[in-house]
Amino acid sequence: MPRIYTPTVHPRIEQRKRQGPVKVRDVMKKDSPIARLNTWVAEATYEDADAVLHTALQIQDHLLAQDLELEKLVASLPPAKAQ
Repeated sequence: MPRIYTPTVHPRIEQRKRQGPVKVRDVMKKDSPIARLNTWVAEATYEDADAVLHTALQIQDHLLAQDLELEKLVASLPPAKAQ
């Protein structure tokens, strides 16, 4: 079957795969511990949400392409015979 859709992986997904788990020493700033944690959580949450939204949009595009192909297949079928 021909390929009807080619997804584009969001860069954040690939980045998270390469990064591995977050290490506290990598995200520490000079502020208070609470400020460091809040900053890290906010940034990671935003970037993860952006990646999830991107993936959801890719799924939506894939389903649309799939529906179009299915409609073509159904249209090419001979009419059903009455029995």
